[in-house]
Order: sequence, then structure tokens, then C-alpha cells
Amino acid sequence: MENQETTNKGKKIIFWVIIGIILLVLVLFFCKMWKEKKKKEKREQNIANANIQEVKTDGVQSEPIPKTLPSYQEKTDGFPLSKGSVGKSVEQLQIYLLKNWGFQGKIDGKFGDETKAAVKKILGVEEVSESIFNRYDLSTVKTVIYK
Repeated sequence: MENQETTNKGKKIIFWVIIGIILLVLVLFFCKMWKEKKKKEKREQNIANANIQEVKTDGVQSEPIPKTLPSYQEKTDGFPLSKGSVGKSVEQLQIYLLKNWGFQGKIDGKFGDETKAAVKKILGVEEVSESIFNRYDLSTVKTVIYK
């Protein structure tokens, strides 16, 4: 009789351990899904922030203006693009990184620490040469046009 009780206790313990493992797996799964959802929302917000807004004044629609004005004047970038570079080519690079790799930095046309870290992680280089820029066809990436 004692042997059967011990066997039943062992079966109950195994049953509850399996239930616990299943619950743990479910919690981890839903945590992962929640994190991915938050990451996607952040990426979509960054894309929305990179777009331009239209301003209405007295019911008349004006020309589109950027949400934020850059602190640089538009110029043709020199290659290689590296920390300190500014301009349209850097902005095209940042938008490419955002749309294709979920870049979390600002889309401001400035090659700063965030852009440098993303380029190193994603492209595996410290700076973007003209050949790398052309290989990813970055010159076709649409940017916000600052007037």
C-alpha cells in the first residue's frame, strides 16, 4: 500500500512539474511577443517621425514642411561617410537602416554615434564608402526635402 502511495505522489509531482513548465513556456512566449510588438511600434513611430507634415493655415494647405528643421545646410556628402558627416547621403543611409533593420536613432542627416553603431553592427564597417553606398542602392532612398 505504501509503495502505491509513493508511486501516486511521484506521479502527482511529475504532473505538477510538467504543468509548471508549460506555464513558464507560455509566459516566456507572451513576453517575447509583447517585446516584439513594442519594438515594431517604436520602429513605426520612427518611420512616422521621419516623414514630413503638411500645415494648414486658415483652411489653405501650404507646402509640406519638415517636422524638424535640420541644423545643417544641405550639401553633397563626400565619401566615405563616417562620424561627423552630414547631409542627404547620411539621411538616405539612416532611412535605409530604419526601414530595413529597425534603426532606433534619429533621422537627422548627421552621422553620429547611433548611426556609427548601426553601420558597424549591420554593415560590419566603420564608415560607408561610395561602393557600399551604391551596392545597397542608397541613392534611390527618398528623403525629406528641406527648403
